[in-house]
Amino acid sequence: MKKILLFQIFIFCFIITKAQNEAVLVLNGAYINIEDGAQLVIDNPKDTAIKRTINGGHIISEDEDDIVRWNIGSNNGDYLLPFGYQTTDYLPLEFSTYGGLGNGYYELATYGGPTFLNSSYLPTGISNFVGFGAPDNSPYVMDRFWRVQARNYNSSNADRPDFQFLSLSYRDIEHSRVGNTINENTVWIQRYNPVLDSWYDYIPGSGVATVNTAANTVSVNVVPSDETFDWWVIVDKISPLPVELLSFTASLVENKIVSLDWVTSTEYN
Repeated sequence: MKKILLFQIFIFCFIITKAQNEAVLVLNGAYINIEDGAQLVIDNPKDTAIKRTINGGHIISEDEDDIVRWNIGSNNGDYLLPFGYQTTDYLPLEFSTYGGLGNGYYELATYGGPTFLNSSYLPTGISNFVGFGAPDNSPYVMDRFWRVQARNYNSSNADRPDFQFLSLSYRDIEHSRVGNTINENTVWIQRYNPVLDSWYDYIPGSGVATVNTAANTVSVNVVPSDETFDWWVIVDKISPLPVELLSFTASLVENKIVSLDWVTSTEYN
């Protein structure tokens, strides 16, 4: 049975109805726990459709299929999804959208794992977690995944909204757990491309990320619509998830001289 549980801590979570399709979900000290593959649907496309008061509260996902569906469509705005872990950690997901075409929506979820070994709890459909010099890059990746999935936009990938800004939040244990080798100050954001089976064909923000270790956030600016795939991680730059080598050939030119030619999807440093 799919279920959404409301934990009401002194003050209730309530909905203010302004007009049809313009309801506002206000978290006023309450915790909404989504479980068993349920969805919480936000049918108001405005970025003000979810509010969190000074009394706190947040939405608990903690599984790839426990989803907040936000029917954003072609609306542009600065969105904040007030995710959190249990009733203890506030882990907001923030993104600014621009230029979406069609009646699309976002499916949003986040979950952490019980150990440093991310490869043992990969999201469905991800087939590799190899890093530079590491057959398993789990020690260099924070122990959390984010689902930011655009659906039902027009036929082209380019019809999804651009991200003018994207910010992910994490718990301290997710980089400091035994088994991890992560410098919190030198992390960035990567996303998985299922078409190329690649983590490294594109680096959001051109490899430049803003890290706030006090707030536990990592942010990038400007991710074009055709690069906004579904699954995201935070990884230490010392061991990024792998580059895709498109071709590598060696040709004999003359006496002991060999010409080496290669093509990569992208090059960084």
